[in-house]
Amino acid sequence: MLWDPTHGPFDLHDLVTLGGSSSEAAAINDAGRVVGWASDQGGTLHGFCLDLAGGTVRHLGGTVESLATGVNEAGLVIGRYKYSWLTDHPLAWNPAADAVADLNDGISQDAGWTMFEAWGVNDTGQVTGFGTAVIDGIYHQRGYLLTPRPAS
Repeated sequence: MLWDPTHGPFDLHDLVTLGGSSSEAAAINDAGRVVGWASDQGGTLHGFCLDLAGGTVRHLGGTVESLATGVNEAGLVIGRYKYSWLTDHPLAWNPAADAVADLNDGISQDAGWTMFEAWGVNDTGQVTGFGTAVIDGIYHQRGYLLTPRPAS
C-alpha cells in the first residue's frame, strides 16, 4: 500500500501482480521507483520495479524465485534470487536495460565469501547484505559491504 497526504492509501497490488494473491513493497527512491515482489499464479515470487511517475512495472523473469529489496536514485535494484534449492544469491538489476547480474560474480573466488542476499544500495552503488565468510577454515554468517570497483 502507498499512502500520501493528498490521496490517502493506495493498494499497489493491482499494479504489480503476476496473477498471484500476494505482493510486498520493500523500498522506494526519490524518483518514485518502488521495488518488492509479487507472486505468480503458481505462488512463485518475482521481484518488481514500479515507476510511479510513468506507471510502468517490470518484473524479474525466469522460473526461479526472486525478491527486489532496495533501489538507489540511479534506479539500480538489488535483491536476491533462488540460486539452488538450498541457496540464494544476491542480484543487481537494471530494469531499464533488463540486465541482471549475480553479485558473487564480481568478487574473487579466493576472497572466502559467498554472498546470499543484498538488502540495501546507496547512490554510489555500495551494497549491503549478508553471506558466509570463511575465517580460519570455519564458515561464519556475516554482514557485508560491497563497494564497486571504479570505472577504468
